[in-house]
Amino acid sequence: MEWNRKILFRILTLQLISLNGVQLQTPAYIIQNTPGCLNISISSNIPSDFTIFISFNTTLTVCSIIGIPDADPIIVFAIAYRGRITCEVNVPVKRADICFTAAVNESDAGVYYVRLGTSSDITTTTLFVMNPPLKPTINTHGLIVSSTVHNLTCSSTSTSTPTTGLLITYSWTVNDANITDPRFTISGQGGRILTINKVLKQDKGKRVQCIATEEKGMSSDPSDEKTLDVLYTPEVIITPSTNVVVELGKTNVQLECSVYDSNPTTGLMYRWTKDGSQISTNQTVIMRTVRKSDQGSYQCIASNSVGTSVPATVTVEVLYIPEIERFTVLGEQTVTESDPFSMLCSVHSPRPANITIHNLNTSEVISRGYNVLSLNFTESSARCLQTAVYGCSAENIVGITKSAPLEFLVKCMPRSLNGLYFQQFSTENLHISARFLAYPLPSIQWTFRKTSTAPETAINDDFWNTAITTTMNTSISSVLVTKESLQLEQFGYYTANASNDQGSFITTFLVQPEGNSVIIPNLESGLYTFTLIATNTHGESLPATDNCQIKGLNQETDSLVPVLGSLFGFVLLICIGLVSFIIITKVLRQKRIICCRELDQNQDYVLENVTRADNHQYQDITTKPDRSGHQEAALSSQHSDVENSESGNVYDKVDDSSGHYINTG
Repeated sequence: MEWNRKILFRILTLQLISLNGVQLQTPAYIIQNTPGCLNISISSNIPSDFTIFISFNTTLTVCSIIGIPDADPIIVFAIAYRGRITCEVNVPVKRADICFTAAVNESDAGVYYVRLGTSSDITTTTLFVMNPPLKPTINTHGLIVSSTVHNLTCSSTSTSTPTTGLLITYSWTVNDANITDPRFTISGQGGRILTINKVLKQDKGKRVQCIATEEKGMSSDPSDEKTLDVLYTPEVIITPSTNVVVELGKTNVQLECSVYDSNPTTGLMYRWTKDGSQISTNQTVIMRTVRKSDQGSYQCIASNSVGTSVPATVTVEVLYIPEIERFTVLGEQTVTESDPFSMLCSVHSPRPANITIHNLNTSEVISRGYNVLSLNFTESSARCLQTAVYGCSAENIVGITKSAPLEFLVKCMPRSLNGLYFQQFSTENLHISARFLAYPLPSIQWTFRKTSTAPETAINDDFWNTAITTTMNTSISSVLVTKESLQLEQFGYYTANASNDQGSFITTFLVQPEGNSVIIPNLESGLYTFTLIATNTHGESLPATDNCQIKGLNQETDSLVPVLGSLFGFVLLICIGLVSFIIITKVLRQKRIICCRELDQNQDYVLENVTRADNHQYQDITTKPDRSGHQEAALSSQHSDVENSESGNVYDKVDDSSGHYINTG
């Protein structure tokens, strides 16, 4: 019996139950195909002549143990168990053992009965032969959708005999590793439920497995891998993906909505909105001809069976030439000189523009603003020269646009513009031209007086061979008068009076014959030296000298006196004329003391010794510069009369009531 005691058995923890002095470990769990024991503890002393009967399923006696005092007990085995089990009693420790020395199989599973002697008290215990649970299965419970909470269940069944009813626990892995993602939690009986608290698109393709383990038993094989098929809404992009800048009128501008990721990829539907309003259900939006109304924010969304994508957005900017919304004078369009005024030009443009307000009569820029949508030009004191037609232009990267002309009127009294011009083509021909600045345009009245003290007489248009008044623009008029074949009595003072309802402007000038002559009566015979010196306020000319011989007559020739006198007078006049011609020629070359002189090819004859009355301030008129410099290019600048830089004439007031001026120098 010693070999029975030395066999090692795999023993599972058993619960002890007491029945009439016999304690039986119950139940017993032995894994199939492994050895194992059922251990019986006896609470009371075992007599030396004991008998213990162990049977299986009440009918089959497995073994009997008969105690003999002072000798080893006698053990009797049933034929079916001989060689498979051992039975023994350990009196000192008060325990009886039944051990399967060979592998336990399912036929050994069942209820074992123990009886001590002839007692009617029977203790039972069950032997469970343990097998691995069935290979578990994972149930995903429908579609796995992104952004939802989803449960997976692992299920298995015990294969032990008889059924143990013990707890089966489950362990989970994701991608062959223990779970560390906090979104994944395990719950339910034995941990059979795996919860993904927020499914992400990134969970798609992850591999999930589970294993079932029966309490006091074995673990199952791993379940088949379950690959997560996460469904999610489409993800879209618009091509072109950057903001679109397009010019007005461009053709076939296309926006395409592309799905670059989706699950499922079938059944996709598209929807376009512009500034929040639906415009299309096609995948592509085409602008056949770009209009201003096409500018805005475009959004595309795509939908599948799961839901709708996050919108993709692109902005379309339509560029076009600025449009003048308003160009006006704030307040009255006609003001009086020195009154304040403002001009406003506002534009409609997709981007701020460069705005310019300019004088259309002179092309002068009076105000300019950069990257603005409106421009205000303000003057605290209107000037007569600002009477003009104005325009506003606006320019951006597309082009430039111009407003309709805007007329602005400044009421002012007349004044001379760039001087008064005089041409005398010959001794008898006269040509006078002038420009006047005034609004309203003035009327021109001409008067004449022979001398500075003579009364003025009106000159009507019949006096002139040509009398033309030309309106150059709203505030500038040009006057041209000509007179041919001036008579001696028509040399004198001519006055032009320009007037309107704001006041008047008077210009007076002297027209006299060219050249000078001197008659010296009662000269005696002899040699005379004549010296001529011309002077003005700038100084004296170089002297011009010539000699002239005067011969006397005696009394015997009294009868020839008339003839000789006439001859003498004729010769004297020739000499004096020759001397005068030489002197005058030299003086003209040196000091240019003439009524008029010829200018360059593009200049006029300009009256130098002229008396002007400009607001009661009088000064000479200088040589007229080139006409190209007298275009109205500076209408917005302060007006000043032309100064005489050459003339040496001095004008003094005559003591009469006319208030006119004559040349005394």
